[in-house]
Amino acid sequence: MRTASRYALFGVLDSAPLPPTHPALGFGAELVDNLAGGLPGAVVVDIGVLSDSGRFAVVEANEAWFSNSYAADADRVLDVVLRAAGPGREVRDTDRRFVRRTGGTRDDDMTDGVG
Repeated sequence: MRTASRYALFGVLDSAPLPPTHPALGFGAELVDNLAGGLPGAVVVDIGVLSDSGRFAVVEANEAWFSNSYAADADRVLDVVLRAAGPGREVRDTDRRFVRRTGGTRDDDMTDGVG
């Protein structure tokens, strides 16, 4: 996990940085540990709190280049976006299965991003 921030509170836009000890970060780290093999190397995962139990849950996963940084560390957000949308020659082997190819594109000259 590279960075995180809050973007809404009780359904209302309210972006703010997360303190390093925020429980959402622990949930995110656990999520990455358990699902890392099934996710692209650059992805944004939205999590939220279930109103009935107070537990965290995944809301959705999005392409990194399509997400808003809100109050997250901008440099770290850019790292993730560049990894997701960088040149094909820089795609890691573990991410190749997530690459969408266009007609006539070869692995060595891909410009598609991972996402």
